[in-house]
Amino acid sequence: MGEGHRGSNPKQPVRDLLALTEAELRTAKLVAMGLCNKDIAEIAMVKTDTIAQQRKEAMDKLGVHNAMDLARVMIERGMITIDAWLSYPKRKK
Repeated sequence: MGEGHRGSNPKQPVRDLLALTEAELRTAKLVAMGLCNKDIAEIAMVKTDTIAQQRKEAMDKLGVHNAMDLARVMIERGMITIDAWLSYPKRKK
């Protein structure tokens, strides 16, 4: 089974943005831009716990373990630009 195919192993990362729900993709983009869960929750008008779960699911599906790797994947897949990432004001967590 090739990369991107879910197969029978639920722990195997899919590494395909199509595997993300719309909410997971939105959260992944905002995390990659440097926003914290609280700020994303305010934007999405949901609980912080919901954002934390979406973040975890997105990162698991993409096989990344931190926000920097998530940013790299979002840039590589064309979901955010390096210029936008560099110019976005990062907030202290």
